[in-house]
Amino acid sequence: MEWFKFYHNKWLSDPVICELKVADRLMFLTLLCLASQGDDRDGVVRNVSNETLLRLSHIERSDEYPSDGIQAFVDAGLVERLDEKTIRIINFHKRQST
Repeated sequence: MEWFKFYHNKWLSDPVICELKVADRLMFLTLLCLASQGDDRDGVVRNVSNETLLRLSHIERSDEYPSDGIQAFVDAGLVERLDEKTIRIINFHKRQST
């Protein structure tokens, strides 16, 4: 799929999203793009790592940004880890089909 529903009001005002670091917000947007690539659009992203998200988001790891963005998303309740390299964006499918 070449597009996905993006809820701008959630992005601009959701306290969970707003509390993320700027780099994490960009990485989460990249994660939404990756989740929309599959035909099943179930919000599951396979073979993903923090390094992959950093690279695809064009963010360079530095002393300023050493954290694990995926763990930040897990801690915020935005995603769940299915295994070491697979995550599911919570409510992605529901938001895409309503």
